[in-house]
Amino acid sequence: MEAEALQKPSVPRTAGTRAATRREEVRCMTKFEIDRDARLWTIAAKRTKNSTEHTIYLADATLAVLDSVPKFKNKNGLLFSTNGETACSGFSR
Repeated sequence: MEAEALQKPSVPRTAGTRAATRREEVRCMTKFEIDRDARLWTIAAKRTKNSTEHTIYLADATLAVLDSVPKFKNKNGLLFSTNGETACSGFSR
């Protein structure tokens, strides 16, 4: 099982690759930014590198990755968290 887990790319990295976004933007993604009906992810200007709101179309593959993420109940609405309180961390460059 451990070897299998090591071979799989991380979920945030997979979501970021599928949506062509920066790692930090994906890491801090919240459920409040996602419009599943319109299939859009809108990143607020305060969270983007260029300080401009960014809207991304979510393809089927990206939605499948998001659906596979364990759900945490937290006031921040973070989708990628290991404890439900803070965004995931520990990415290597």
